[in-house]
Amino acid sequence: MIKRASQHQGLAVWEELFSTYGHRNAPLTVEVKVLHHRIVLTADAENIRAVLATQFNDFGKGERFHAIWEEFLGDSIFSTDGEKWKLSRSLIRPQFVRERVGDLEVVDRHARTLVGLMDRGGEAVDFVDLFFR
Repeated sequence: MIKRASQHQGLAVWEELFSTYGHRNAPLTVEVKVLHHRIVLTADAENIRAVLATQFNDFGKGERFHAIWEEFLGDSIFSTDGEKWKLSRSLIRPQFVRERVGDLEVVDRHARTLVGLMDRGGEAVDFVDLFFR
């Protein structure tokens, strides 16, 4: 997968994975074991909706995930579960109302500004500071 992704063939890898190993009743979901860890990969809209919304409390990321990603992601919606996740979600929820998501010109302008601020000629960039701004 890594080799193919480095060759810009990532989408083809996912398509092959699902077409080869997907079950006829769930063609867009595959369960694999990697180093004694169970991993479920899915591109099924209903599964994704369950994980992100309707059954969120049933699919935590866990303490190990948080410990690994905390330095980069902080205690954010991307690295926490439970009450910390709910707080993070409540803080960013206003940014995803239909009117804001639909205004792609504004999103594009701000994204370009952010990317421009990240270019520091090889110097380290404090992403936390930029994201909070």
